Amino acid sequence: MNFLRTYLFAFAGALVFLYLRTFLLPWVPLIVGGDRVLFFVRALRIVHGQVVYRDFFELVTPGTDLLYAAGFKILGVHAWILQT
Repeated sequence: MNFLRTYLFAFAGALVFLYLRTFLLPWVPLIVGGDRVLFFVRALRIVHGQVVYRDFFELVTPGTDLLYAAGFKILGVHAWILQT
C-alpha cells in the first residue's frame, strides 16, 4: 500500500510540474517556439490522413510527429500539447 501512495504522489507531482511548465496560472498556455511548430504541422497532417514519406517528406524519423499526432487524437488539436 505504501508503494501505491508513493507512485500516486510521484504521478501527481509530475502532473503539477508539467502544468506549471505549460501554462501560466490559471489557463493561459505559453507560446510554442523553436522546432516544435514544425512537429505541430507535421502531426496535424498525420491527423488529417496524410502519410509520412508518401504524402510529405521529412528527413528526421517520424517518431515525434506520431507521438504528437496521438496526443492530438486523444486530447484534440491544441498548441499546448507540444509543450509537454
